[in-house]
Amino acid sequence: CMLPDQEGHPLLWDPKTAETWLAGSSMLRELVERRAQCLSDYQMLLEMGASEVEQILRASGDCPNIPDGSVVTEESVLWAAATLLSRAFSLQIDHNDDDNEEEEEDE
Repeated sequence: CMLPDQEGHPLLWDPKTAETWLAGSSMLRELVERRAQCLSDYQMLLEMGASEVEQILRASGDCPNIPDGSVVTEESVLWAAATLLSRAFSLQIDHNDDDNEEEEEDE
């Protein structure tokens, strides 16, 4: 099973194109915020060692299909977000660990 390339997804549009096509729309602000989040995610992946993992996998020979160049790029993170966002489901992730602790104390 192959995933689509998502080339038509607004998250993958050139920022100037998005500004032109979405001028005056609330979607432009949403798109700018989502893109900023993706670029922040990309930076975090690099800080967590994503490029080192790629080098280890290449050296081990366990993953022969890794393309030349970095797999974790700004573009690949934007593609992954566009692919996830285009699916018909939602994720609700509670990032507040304090709520979980309070619930455990109440029980």
